[in-house]
Amino acid sequence: MSASRRSTSTVTDTSVVIASIVHSDPAVVSECRSRIEDSPTPIAHVLAESYACVTSMPGGRRLEPGLTRQILGEMFPRAPIALSGEGYLRVVELVADLAISGGAIYDCLIAETARENGTTLVSLDRRAAKNYAAVGVDFVLL
Repeated sequence: MSASRRSTSTVTDTSVVIASIVHSDPAVVSECRSRIEDSPTPIAHVLAESYACVTSMPGGRRLEPGLTRQILGEMFPRAPIALSGEGYLRVVELVADLAISGGAIYDCLIAETARENGTTLVSLDRRAAKNYAAVGVDFVLL
């Protein structure tokens, strides 16, 4: 977790949203839903990524687009926060400077959105933690 500045406002990443919908462990679902209730403003990219994941999941867990829209709308009653154009440029520069490649840029975009908006990012994604740390966002791993 970045210790640069503590925020009392939180946002969740895609891992928390997906787990709140389809995780097999009721305790994980409950914890994730509680975190989302505490932070009803989504990151725009998280909203889109969550929709994409839930509507294309394998193994019979895929949800229909209309139901997915309804679930996400109920979870997140507020308009999403988004990354500024300058924020995108900062992320592209950062990932290039640190030789971060591939899809990890999306972790960094989510992290930069949270950082730019002064919020703490809540995640289940231990793999993404190094990218969150590289951006310098405050984050909490569940």
